[in-house]
Amino acid sequence: MDLLNPQKFQSQHPDPRTRELMSEVIGWFERKGLKSLKEDWHQKTWNYSFVEFMREHQVLATLMTP
Repeated sequence: MDLLNPQKFQSQHPDPRTRELMSEVIGWFERKGLKSLKEDWHQKTWNYSFVEFMREHQVLATLMTP
């Protein structure tokens, strides 16, 4: 799955907003960094910044709407 490799991600989604959102989500994870994500995981830290990112960009509202 190419989504798991952000260096090779090529959106197959037909609408521009979905392509934009997918790129923004990938960008958020890239900026956060693998080391920080792993530390949060092992410390069982709730990632409020990701929840805020999702809210600001209305990711679920856009992607989960038929």
